[in-house]
Amino acid sequence: MAETIEQTYLLLKDQGINKAQADAAIMLEYGQTMEEYAKQVVDEQIDAILSLSVEGVYYVSDGYCYSALNWGSDMEREDIVLNEDELILVDKDGDSITLERVK
Repeated sequence: MAETIEQTYLLLKDQGINKAQADAAIMLEYGQTMEEYAKQVVDEQIDAILSLSVEGVYYVSDGYCYSALNWGSDMEREDIVLNEDELILVDKDGDSITLERVK
């Protein structure tokens, strides 16, 4: 966390805001120190990530994952690829994230 806060101070310094000014602005706006505010923001982001869930029925065929919504119809595959111990999620822009099974 300390490294992230120092990086924030460096970014603000590049914009002409020194550490004392940044601390004063955070205290005035949020009633917290920079460290308290940063911890709160990170905790909120972690909570948001942990609350995400995708539920539904999926079928696997030929290394692809199909949702129950299109199973048996035109069989358009979801942008999810199963590759042995990996689950690869692809967004509409083609960017992907790979999740590996923990053994």
